[in-house]
Amino acid sequence: MNIHKFRRLNEMQQLSLTEQKGVAIAERKTAYCSVHLFQLHSFYVELYEHSHFNVVTRIYAFTDTTLLEPYLESISIDDLFATQ
Repeated sequence: MNIHKFRRLNEMQQLSLTEQKGVAIAERKTAYCSVHLFQLHSFYVELYEHSHFNVVTRIYAFTDTTLLEPYLESISIDDLFATQ
């Protein structure tokens, strides 16, 4: 599956595929949503979940790694430096 095929799916198919096959990477909060970041094959998917209604209001797929910047502070790299 590539991003172009993913974008041609309807929203319910995109949501189902992301939740079943995607790897959860991070989460961030906005004023009204929790944004869940997944990696799916060779691209990333953000699921925007409304904070009060607990429904996904937006699904956004992308490959541009600069869009990962809002998540960088919440990803711990401490384990990379741990001595054994």
